[in-house]
Amino acid sequence: MAMKQVVFVTVGTTKFDKLIQVVESEEFKKVLKEEKISKIIIQYGRGKKPNLANSSELEVETYSLKEDITDDFRCSDLVISHAGAGSCLEALEWKKRLIIVVNNQLMGNHQMELAKKLQANYNALCCTPNTLTETLKSASSFKFRVLDSPQTLNFVKFLDSVV
Repeated sequence: MAMKQVVFVTVGTTKFDKLIQVVESEEFKKVLKEEKISKIIIQYGRGKKPNLANSSELEVETYSLKEDITDDFRCSDLVISHAGAGSCLEALEWKKRLIIVVNNQLMGNHQMELAKKLQANYNALCCTPNTLTETLKSASSFKFRVLDSPQTLNFVKFLDSVV
């Protein structure tokens, strides 16, 4: 039997209902099936609980917040994250393929700059909620570059400069 492909979706401690709405969509679920993803873990923060149920093709786990999400990062094959620096760094430290979804409704934030920098270095793909489904399709062919320890230090320095 083939190993389960697991996607972990995280919005951090905030609310990002636009991201969750996309994850709930039939089009997104169709792409999950095409990409042979059989489990999705959704951490929806302070937002609306996803309306997504288990099916024969997709195992679904959802929660708002929990003390430690390390296991969710660890067991995932792909992380779809809001552009919070902490979540991005944790995914990269676990050497996970990462799609960063920028909340383009927030004004004057550093999220897009952070996401574009990581994409330029091939550490992540970045998108908005409107382009997430298409970005997921391209993730399997994207050549993600693992962030090693010296790069992590440079990443932290970069974060300090934009925050």
